[in-house]
Amino acid sequence: MAISTDHHRLSEAKTELRFNKQDLNNQMEKIVGLEISLEIQEREFEKIREASQKFIQTKLKRRRENLHLDSNQLEIQQLDTDLSITLGKKIFKFSFADSRQEKLKEKLLNSSQSRGQVLSSLIKLKDSSRIKGLYETIEVRDGWNACAKRIIYTEKELSSYESLKWPKSRAEKDRIKIEISLAKSEGELEELNNETEKLTKEIQQKTEISRSIHSLSKLTFHEIGGDDKQEFQIYTDDELDSMDKDTIQGEIDDLKEKIQNANPNLSVFEDYRICEKEYLASVRDFEEITSKRDECKKGW
Repeated sequence: MAISTDHHRLSEAKTELRFNKQDLNNQMEKIVGLEISLEIQEREFEKIREASQKFIQTKLKRRRENLHLDSNQLEIQQLDTDLSITLGKKIFKFSFADSRQEKLKEKLLNSSQSRGQVLSSLIKLKDSSRIKGLYETIEVRDGWNACAKRIIYTEKELSSYESLKWPKSRAEKDRIKIEISLAKSEGELEELNNETEKLTKEIQQKTEISRSIHSLSKLTFHEIGGDDKQEFQIYTDDELDSMDKDTIQGEIDDLKEKIQNANPNLSVFEDYRICEKEYLASVRDFEEITSKRDECKKGW
């Protein structure tokens, strides 16, 4: 009855590990996709920043070189208005890109938290009565050792019966019953060992998945082609001459502030490393239990 209960527990543990494995794989795929999207957004933002700085610096340089020229005041106001509208649109694009980056960072954080929950469930599984029950069940083999000794004793008794001319049929029946009982017990032990080995392999697979996820923290950003490049408006010399220096400088300051606030928060990787250390510690404990089980096998 105890062997059947342990077998049922092993089946439940195997099912739970399979679901956790699938969930962990899904979370890993989502994280890779989010990191790629974040990489694309950061590179697009960097291109816009560099192009904007270069563009504005060029206009400032030309404005200083041609500052002595004067033009109609109405035309100057009109060009300043056009420039403000154009740069305002660029600022709006920066804000939109920044908003998309915030959403990506939020998704990445949520995925890391989900991955931490999966690791936590594995730790709880290791500490549960299911694994401990496996270790306790191994002690049943002490009774099987006693059965083996009883067979040897019965065979000796059988020899004595023969020498004393006792009926042999009774001793033979006892020996057959004991051998059948021992064979049944050995079959149950083999089945239990097979289930334990399957569970051990699944734990090892979880460890490999965890190591693969750990390697994600070492990914480097690569530029991915296929995206439309943003084109900037080209102004004539007269248009550049009409631009106001203070207005352009103010826009530069606004862009610098947005760039400083666009740095991604990568602290979620540190949280994941902590969860991973706890998970590896639980795996080591399980390996110790398996080692003790193997030692019991050798003694048996």
